[in-house]
Amino acid sequence: MLRRIIKYFGLFVSVISFSLLLISLIPPKVKSIDNPPGPESVIDEPLETIAEAQEFNADAYFSIMIPKLGISAKITPNLNPLKEEDYADALKEGIAHGSTSFYPGQNNSIFLFAHNSDLFYHLKDLVAGDEIILFYHYQKYFYEVAETMIVEPDDLAWLIPAHTEKLILQTCYPPGTRQKRLLVIGYPIDSH
Repeated sequence: MLRRIIKYFGLFVSVISFSLLLISLIPPKVKSIDNPPGPESVIDEPLETIAEAQEFNADAYFSIMIPKLGISAKITPNLNPLKEEDYADALKEGIAHGSTSFYPGQNNSIFLFAHNSDLFYHLKDLVAGDEIILFYHYQKYFYEVAETMIVEPDDLAWLIPAHTEKLILQTCYPPGTRQKRLLVIGYPIDSH
């Protein structure tokens, strides 16, 4: 009888711990980017940033540029990275932003993910010091790669909010498989 109680208590503690972990991954409410400002408000936005984004075929509202890899792609915001049905269509067209993360300028983790057969195929070629640029709300944010790592698919510890601005790019690894996950971690640098 005592063994049974201990077994169920252990199961209960595990469920509670996992639930608390998931709750900690939910970011606070942020300004939604689902409804971009209308044309009347674009006049107030930095027009040079919009022009620069267009020059690189990027979206000044929310996109990524990785100069070393020649990547310029729109980012679909606020998708649940734990539910494939939520992000599957977005990954056919580009890059997804995890709803369990934050946005540039919010001083916390920004999680972006894409397939390794398309846009993020060459992510493995990034090294410390390489530059990544995010356009968000007509502003430009610069990041420098600090490290890359390969983790197991069920390792989500790196997704816990960091309380410091950190960019996390993720794709499957090795290319063409889903065996592991390649992470590229970058931190903000001063703008040019």
